[in-house]
Amino acid sequence: MGTITVTLPDEQHSFVQRLVSSGKFHSADECVRSLVTEAQARSERQKLEELLIEGLDSTDEFEDTLETQAERYVKLKQMLAGPKE
Repeated sequence: MGTITVTLPDEQHSFVQRLVSSGKFHSADECVRSLVTEAQARSERQKLEELLIEGLDSTDEFEDTLETQAERYVKLKQMLAGPKE
């Protein structure tokens, strides 16, 4: 595991400290790791969405109607949005 020193503005430092104090995280390290993991997941999900949309856009070589493509696109967007909370 690598080590990085991060300097945060006061507001962000206080936010991390509040998260730790609330018991949501055991340490500032754990909090920052969690935030980085969430950012990685968002980035990977965005890349997947771009690839899936690119795939949908390439279906014009097939005999799909515009309506069928639109339906697939809507379903894909709903799948990528995940469960509603």
